Amino acid sequence: MSPMLPKTAQTDVPKTDKNGEKMYTATEVQKLGELYAAQVQRRLQIVKIVIPRAESLRRTLCYAELKATFAIFAS
Repeated sequence: MSPMLPKTAQTDVPKTDKNGEKMYTATEVQKLGELYAAQVQRRLQIVKIVIPRAESLRRTLCYAELKATFAIFAS
């Protein structure tokens, strides 16, 4: 029979690589990937909302600038 390690030794010892960095389990990697994907989706939604509004504002400002320029030349 192999000797049983105490429960604290099995769960409390962090799993690290030779450089001392934490090694993740496949489940942890999957969860981190899902969290990252959700963050990317939220950012994409923001970009999809902001860019068209910014483009519309740019067009409005260009139109107003042209209108003001023509008003100066017309007077």
